[in-house]
Amino acid sequence: MEEGIAKLLELAVGQGIWAVLYIYLFFRMLSESKQREEKLTNTINVLCNNIEGGIEKLQAQLEAMSGRSGG
Repeated sequence: MEEGIAKLLELAVGQGIWAVLYIYLFFRMLSESKQREEKLTNTINVLCNNIEGGIEKLQAQLEAMSGRSGG
């Protein structure tokens, strides 16, 4: 993988500064996208856990209410 990146950069340098800048920005964008995706995934997981906890609490309250009124 490193050889491929080195070869790509070597070719870009041969094409000029704009090609080097484009390649740099492309890899930076990929890195930032990965970080953003990880953050979003973590946020979704937290929200899902909160929803699951809320549903479990509601179920417990409903069971408690049905147990009191059924007796």
